[in-house]
Amino acid sequence: MISIRTKLSLWLTGLVVISTAVGIIFFESMLRQAFHDSIIARLQEDLQQVLLATHLEDGTFRIDESQLSSFYRPVYSGRYYQLDLPEQELRSRSLWDQRLEVADLEKGETSAWQTKGPQNHDIQLLSIGLKSETSGLSATLTVAQDLSIGRKVFSEVYGTKLIVNLAMLLAMIMGIFLVLRQSF
Repeated sequence: MISIRTKLSLWLTGLVVISTAVGIIFFESMLRQAFHDSIIARLQEDLQQVLLATHLEDGTFRIDESQLSSFYRPVYSGRYYQLDLPEQELRSRSLWDQRLEVADLEKGETSAWQTKGPQNHDIQLLSIGLKSETSGLSATLTVAQDLSIGRKVFSEVYGTKLIVNLAMLLAMIMGIFLVLRQSF
């Protein structure tokens, strides 16, 4: 027959382990969603900035780079844009000799996805379809962000949180056994 102290120890330990596991899983999913949402929000801001710098001149689109952030200048900086026209492609200097594989979109249509980008890094992309009302010229504007740096930070934060949670779990289990040992 199992003593009351053993039963309490097992039940309380199980409860603490389960609640810690649920907390870790919940935190990880919240952190992952927050990371994704922040990347999409930044890409939406980048898309608006590039749109403001995009002008229609002589029946073709052009991008005024003086209106853009300096993030687009260094090669493989991790922030990219590309404007796909029927017979032309305008890319940020940061893309260097790489190009983004982008599907043509209708005016106002947007698309967000992940793929491999420069230096074979994972990138998050956001595209919007454009169309000039005067010339009828269609284009697709895409902005992208390298995910490797953000994922490294995510792993460090999550790893630290995991270590702290496991240390707290161990402390709670030891506390349960000590309190029950002293009580019985």
